[in-house]
Amino acid sequence: MISLAQETQTQLHQTIKQFNQNINEIKDALNNITNVENSIIHYQTLNNQLELILDFIRKIVMTITLSKANITNIELFDINQINSLQEILLSKYDKKQIIFSDRYPFKL
Repeated sequence: MISLAQETQTQLHQTIKQFNQNINEIKDALNNITNVENSIIHYQTLNNQLELILDFIRKIVMTITLSKANITNIELFDINQINSLQEILLSKYDKKQIIFSDRYPFKL
């Protein structure tokens, strides 16, 4: 009877130990997921900031180009004026010097 009780107690201790190990592994996995989520959020924030900086740089490039081409009174990045602006610039400059993209009038 004592042997059976000791064996049951040993099995119970092993089960509890395994259960605690499983809990620790789950905690580690959750921490890893949280770290990945935080990294993704950080990356998205940096990406958004970079996009804002690039937009600003594109506007500066457009402003400089417009001033060099003596073009005035054009609202930057106004979709209605982009096509005519492209034609005006292409007529003033070598076509190989200007790169247009779908998203912006200029691409750096």
